[in-house]
Amino acid sequence: NYTVWDAMSQALIGFDNILMAGASDAIYDHFVKFCGNLISNVAKQVGWEKKDSDGHLDGMLRETVISLLARFSRDEEVIAEARRRFDNLIEGDGSLLPDDIKEPVFKLVLKRGGEKEYKAMRSLHDKAETNIEKKHVFVTIGNIADMALKKDVLEWAVSGEIKIQDFFYPVGSVCKSSKAAVPMTWEFFKSNFEKISTMLKAANPSLMDAMITYAANGFCRFDAADEVEAFFKENPRPQNQRTIAQVLEAVRANATFLERVLKTPANTEAFWQPL
Repeated sequence: NYTVWDAMSQALIGFDNILMAGASDAIYDHFVKFCGNLISNVAKQVGWEKKDSDGHLDGMLRETVISLLARFSRDEEVIAEARRRFDNLIEGDGSLLPDDIKEPVFKLVLKRGGEKEYKAMRSLHDKAETNIEKKHVFVTIGNIADMALKKDVLEWAVSGEIKIQDFFYPVGSVCKSSKAAVPMTWEFFKSNFEKISTMLKAANPSLMDAMITYAANGFCRFDAADEVEAFFKENPRPQNQRTIAQVLEAVRANATFLERVLKTPANTEAFWQPL
């Protein structure tokens, strides 16, 4: 049922953002395994391919479930299938990778990939003929496993090679990719604040809004919110003040929720082991 899985997807992703940023590695690992097991049966039911019997909601369910696989699955068969479809695309045949599952397949491969996969993604971008093809790369490339390559994605974003209306997408893909990537993205933003401000001097303020959101919204700590607030007091952005306030509110709300979660049995390995 698409309606059920759409709601579950939003809940699981919300918990994932909180626990990835603030729970111990052991507890987060249990959560990811639980989610992977939870979605495994429905993933087998919907499969990877469109069916003649599919209605509109069936296609949306498949897209939702494969997106959840990209986030949580550690099933070797799932990863191998994603790799097969990815390699097929790299070889010049995109028939196995329609647009509706392209991004989750990219994420599945990149999470376990290295320099080879990273270069393949950059090549896909360079060969892309449409903006949507480029965006598929922008919003996923930060999921590459290696932290040095994540840093390279951030440098690429502000290099001037990417159109100004798209440059924040790769930044967002890095920030949402791992626990360590959250503070790294914020530090990169601070270090490159003057350069980014100059890039966006004549642009619509909404572009800086997006950059601020991606750079800081991954935190779930009160001290991080205080740091972000202090930074923008020292480096005021009146035209982005509303977004800054919203980001601070979101980080503090997430920190409050995390504190509550960490006081529950869900913060113990014993809670997860029977699940």
